Amino acid sequence: MVAGGRLLRGAHGFAGEIGHVVVDHGGRTCACGRQGCWEQYASGTALRRLAREARERDAAWPDSGDDAVDVRRAAEDGDVSALRVIGEFSDWIALGVATLAHVVDPQVVVIGGGVAHRAELVRSAVERHLGEHLYASHVRNPPQVLLARFGEDAGAIGAAFLDREDMR
Repeated sequence: MVAGGRLLRGAHGFAGEIGHVVVDHGGRTCACGRQGCWEQYASGTALRRLAREARERDAAWPDSGDDAVDVRRAAEDGDVSALRVIGEFSDWIALGVATLAHVVDPQVVVIGGGVAHRAELVRSAVERHLGEHLYASHVRNPPQVLLARFGEDAGAIGAAFLDREDMR
């Protein structure tokens, strides 16, 4: 999280660990050992899992070996099963974004990581779902939703600048 051009670190260096905000109490088990963490529903891994589950049920989109890419391509081609997966996935992202917006009221939210790679379909769906979850959406504008310019490399690039930030 960035405010006033500065990275927010928090009292113990854990500010911005938004993937571990619980969005589904008693939900899927996270690698951290807790249940229902947002990253279990709104990450590249979560999208791959949702796509794999849809394919196991009945989805028949082409298999390239990367379920996340396959479901995005199929959704862009209008496949109903793939659009359903993207819709569910985007709704989870929007729920977490709205939760954060209730706390910090950001002007802009940037979706990064593997999810952001060529994912305009996801971004626009998140924007649509955001108003459903955002308190007082009828009297304020939701945050602008953007895709990280550096896609799945954004985290690594940001980490490279941490020492530079410390020098300020």
